[in-house]
Amino acid sequence: MAKQINSTKAAAITHLKELVRLLLTVGFLATLALTPARAEDAIGKAKVSKHAASKSASNNQNINNHKSNTNEVVAQYQTFDVNKAVDAEASNSATPVARSAAAAMLENGRRDLINKDYASALDWFQKAADKGSLAADVQLANLYLDGLGVTVNNAKAFELLTKAAKQGNAEAEAGLGALYAEGRGVAQDDTIALSWFNSSAKQGNALAQRNLGIMYLDGRGTERDPVAAAEWFRGAALQNEPQAEDSLGVMFREAQGVENDDIEAAWWFRKSAEQGNPQAQVNLGMMYVEGRGVHQDDAEAIQWFRQSAEQGNALGEYHLGVSYAEGLGVDVDNVEAVRWLKKAAEQGFAQAQEYLQQAGTL
Repeated sequence: MAKQINSTKAAAITHLKELVRLLLTVGFLATLALTPARAEDAIGKAKVSKHAASKSASNNQNINNHKSNTNEVVAQYQTFDVNKAVDAEASNSATPVARSAAAAMLENGRRDLINKDYASALDWFQKAADKGSLAADVQLANLYLDGLGVTVNNAKAFELLTKAAKQGNAEAEAGLGALYAEGRGVAQDDTIALSWFNSSAKQGNALAQRNLGIMYLDGRGTERDPVAAAEWFRGAALQNEPQAEDSLGVMFREAQGVENDDIEAAWWFRKSAEQGNPQAQVNLGMMYVEGRGVHQDDAEAIQWFRQSAEQGNALGEYHLGVSYAEGLGVDVDNVEAVRWLKKAAEQGFAQAQEYLQQAGTL
């Protein structure tokens, strides 16, 4: 009888968790709570995984990502937002005619950028910028940072972003903060970077919110404050920013700024992983390997490792190789194991190099 009651209770809890997640997904709970409701985990304690030797590597990679993500910050801001570019306007243009012309030029630039005609995109964005479009200034800066259609010129990018940021353009403020954080085109200065991220984040810019979370987590330009970091990650994650979703998952998994909650961690990892984030795919895979916040399932784990590995993520390649080497969720296949482990090792991933050496290259 006790076993039957426990089984019924576990089933009810599982149903409740799935219902809560569904409700949040469609938005019914979005205004009531920032995260899915915490529920009792009926799965039980995680078993010791054969990936244990690589567990510390996975955790360290996530923590290190917080510390190195400012290297990714600039690249993040160089992404052209096809939905906002045209709307983002030439709001400072003197006349409606000028605004309309600038919007058309932004649309032409957007089209050419998608088609990888960077020289033409540069020309259109320059014309829109000449009409007073701050959005065009931002896109020009991105092209100069990436060297697309033009020689890389960090100083020019800094000039363009400064011009737009001083007029309150949130994307420019975020990009300018990234340049100060990385020291591109300007002397590195975390305090100024934090100020620009903060200004942009308060306007609702998701990438700025995520980067502000990194600054607070690492104590860059401010005192280290994991609680504030978690809140900024949460703000960006609620806007479906995949890196922030992954970072928030790490915070819940590692109990940084929030209480440990494996179910919550797995939920955010999944949201990010489903958007194609290779780091989140590894993190979700590890949750399945260890049975943390989800039922233990090596076969499900390897599917996430594979998606990450196929994007060239060294940690994903490593875990996929280990899975093949040890028959976790898949039949043992030493050829595949060596192939994936070598891919990770060639990227300088030390754990993969050590695994191959210890295994005598299997």
